[in-house]
Amino acid sequence: CYVGQEPTARMHYRALLRKCLLQIRPQDAGTALPAAGTPILAGTQEIGELRGHCGDQGLAQCRLAEWQQAIARGDPLWCG
Repeated sequence: CYVGQEPTARMHYRALLRKCLLQIRPQDAGTALPAAGTPILAGTQEIGELRGHCGDQGLAQCRLAEWQQAIARGDPLWCG
């Protein structure tokens, strides 16, 4: 470590977005979302988790790069 290493690294990575919150809904109307903390899968790869929900609206925290790759490939996203 050297003096100033931490602030330098923080400034370098401050605009880097790795995770984001996404609004989600179940595919079928009337279907309940699973409990908070349930993993979200793209195929067999875990890309995030369900953070919470109210009724049929929920918030999921996902790793942005994996989410974009899954959408580009056309992989279905599963939760629960």
